[in-house]
Amino acid sequence: MNILFQNIWSNLKKEPFVTLLFIFQIAITAFILFVTCFEVKYDSEMLDTVNTTYSDYTFYALRMDGLVLSKTEREDFLFGNNAAQVTERFDLIIEEIREIDGVQLAINNCSHALPVLDGLSHFDPSDKNHADALVLFANNTMSQWYQCLMDKTFFELFPVRMDSGRFFTDEEFELTYEEGSTVPVLLGYDFKKYYKIGDVLKTQINRNIGEKTVNAEIIGFIAKDEVWVDDIGSSLATYNDRIIVPYNYRRFSEYTDIYNEDGSLKSNSMFSAGVDGMYFLVDSNHEADIRNEMNQILKNYDLDSKFYFGKYLGSTATVANNYKENMDARLVVTYITIAFAFVSIILLTINRITANIRNYSIHLICGGTFINIYLYVVGEIAVYSLVGFILGSNAYAVRNIYYNYIFSMPYISRFGFKMGWGICLVMLALFTIISLVIVVTRMKKIDLSAAIRDKVYADGGRGTVYKIVTVTSFSVISFCIIFAVSYLDYLNNIDMYYRHFYTSDTKIVRVYNDPNLKSNIEPEADYTNLGENYVLDKFVSLTNYSELSPYIRATYYKGNATLPEMRSGRYFTEEELNSPKGANIAVIGQKAYEDFAFKKDDGKDYFTYADTDYEIIGIMGREDGTETRIDEWVFLPLNTIISKYGYIGTYFIDGPSKRDIQTANDLLVAQLENCAKVESKDQEYIVVIIGPTDALILLAVMIVLNIIIVCIYYTDKQHYTVAVKKLIGFSKSMVFGDIFINFLLWASIGYGIGIVGVITILVTPLKDLLIFTALVLNIPIILISLFVTAFLSLISAAIVINRTYNHDTSKVLRG
Repeated sequence: MNILFQNIWSNLKKEPFVTLLFIFQIAITAFILFVTCFEVKYDSEMLDTVNTTYSDYTFYALRMDGLVLSKTEREDFLFGNNAAQVTERFDLIIEEIREIDGVQLAINNCSHALPVLDGLSHFDPSDKNHADALVLFANNTMSQWYQCLMDKTFFELFPVRMDSGRFFTDEEFELTYEEGSTVPVLLGYDFKKYYKIGDVLKTQINRNIGEKTVNAEIIGFIAKDEVWVDDIGSSLATYNDRIIVPYNYRRFSEYTDIYNEDGSLKSNSMFSAGVDGMYFLVDSNHEADIRNEMNQILKNYDLDSKFYFGKYLGSTATVANNYKENMDARLVVTYITIAFAFVSIILLTINRITANIRNYSIHLICGGTFINIYLYVVGEIAVYSLVGFILGSNAYAVRNIYYNYIFSMPYISRFGFKMGWGICLVMLALFTIISLVIVVTRMKKIDLSAAIRDKVYADGGRGTVYKIVTVTSFSVISFCIIFAVSYLDYLNNIDMYYRHFYTSDTKIVRVYNDPNLKSNIEPEADYTNLGENYVLDKFVSLTNYSELSPYIRATYYKGNATLPEMRSGRYFTEEELNSPKGANIAVIGQKAYEDFAFKKDDGKDYFTYADTDYEIIGIMGREDGTETRIDEWVFLPLNTIISKYGYIGTYFIDGPSKRDIQTANDLLVAQLENCAKVESKDQEYIVVIIGPTDALILLAVMIVLNIIIVCIYYTDKQHYTVAVKKLIGFSKSMVFGDIFINFLLWASIGYGIGIVGVITILVTPLKDLLIFTALVLNIPIILISLFVTAFLSLISAAIVINRTYNHDTSKVLRG
């Protein structure tokens, strides 16, 4: 054992930089393993929760809108003399519905602002991140925050991860919010740099709970980018810019009536607000019977003509798919990283054996055994691996402490350690076996006398091994670079499908009639000439996806714009989108097609909006059948909608780059600002598939480390040649150029082999495996990966060639 560690220490002093780089790679691999075990465990449990919730329940909301009441009827209902009596009856209705077997009530009210009276001094209004989370009043005396009133049932269905602090207790969900009382609140992650746990905000809760001023005490911050289910399964959002208030349903009559000083009824609108965010979770197995009971209760109270139960038809599977795709993406990146680690261990073992062939031969001549050599090589790899695993597990522990995961979900953290170390030990066993096979194979081919004379093979073939190692290394490296570039594009494409098919950065433009302009001319713009590459959408319907309507938008695209996949039919042609008169055609998502499409006598499918029938020319959605948000949309041609309804409305501008988006925004605003009131601002969408981001970053680090190691390995084999060239008068630039050209030659061959490997996968059944799902080979990806390879190689080679050149020439020539 002592000799083993002496050998390790000797090799470490001989090649400290390469050895440390290798240990660092193993540590990165171990860290990714531990994090993957943690995240997959969490995502799988969340997926089980989502699937169980969605498979067992159907979601209904008690609604009252213009489809049931006219404007006059609505105002009379809310502010009329019988308003108080109606709200009292409404309380009784809710209680009776809750008594029905198979019904749960969940509150998720995020549709109203919460006035904060004293928090303004904590903020910098010029801070862009904060500007999106806060609306400042003109008098600068009060701010409004996006509040979320949520009850215990909602959090039981959709648990939340904490960044710091604690969650609400059961007793806090029962608070009554008396005037001047203290109310516990949670803040989103964006507010963490402005406030700390224990701070108290003076707030005026004037929605649902009456106009009462209370003290909101911050008890915790929700984890960054924590996703929550908006509109019960219809869409996704984050808590980042929210203030969360615990809520429990109480009788509306306790707080709905607010009177003027003369005793007249001032407002009863809190009743309407109280209905918002209230959802009834109905047992899907008895849905029809429960729905009938709910409608009968309304009828018994003579309110069936004023209210109805709206069923949410939006694809709740999109939320479950999000967790599944998070898991799959992280697993795939982890698989590639582990495969990369195995290649690294093979290359390092070959490097170690080749570098020590003369020492091994002397050891045998002096009476040593092959067993000793095997133990040296295998033991060295095992020690390095264990050190790397320990570093990786400690990094994972630090990560958990930083994110406060141990505090909020300790059982998952323990699972990550346990499972991670189990996989690491399996990897160690495989590393040991691989190292043993390599050393046995190599040593059996060694001629001792040739090895002592510094000839690796008995046939005198100098240089073959290290050239093969160089080519093989760059084959693997180039494959991983192509994979990483492909996967970044793939992840962005996944995200688009989950966030209404928009990139992460867009512009939102609102166009109004300007009362200050004397002209009554309808505003116009040439939306077909806003740059080279862009997408311009006008929102036609923004109501929540329901049994009444899907999401509808009018669209126009130009140039290099990403278009949704088509499951059948086709997308709009440029001629159709540029036609001045427009066409009554539509491209529809799979879910919207199932819920709203109908056939006419001509055998074609149609969709109806505003008494107009639109022929469905295509059904869009992920070709693999995965349900996403795009399935809930209907796209109409922008020219068709504008020709019927004009330019007034809300627009989204998207494109392949921020420059394209900004160009289109500037040109559109410039055309409209003289004839209408125009407001333009950034609209940033969250990254939905957030799981593998850190893993991709670490994979990129490993790629860089491997390129450095290969460069060191290659140039170190050239040190005799460099010494001779220096001795006969070669300049430094000549030595650099000569070595780099040869190195680039072998690296290019390796890159070509990597490309061939990718093509082989794409043309064989291997492309259907999960690990290769995102692998794509096209001109942009080839150019990007080639540039990355060449750039990193140039930088690394320059550094290590300089290192070799600076070796002492006399010592090198003496061996």
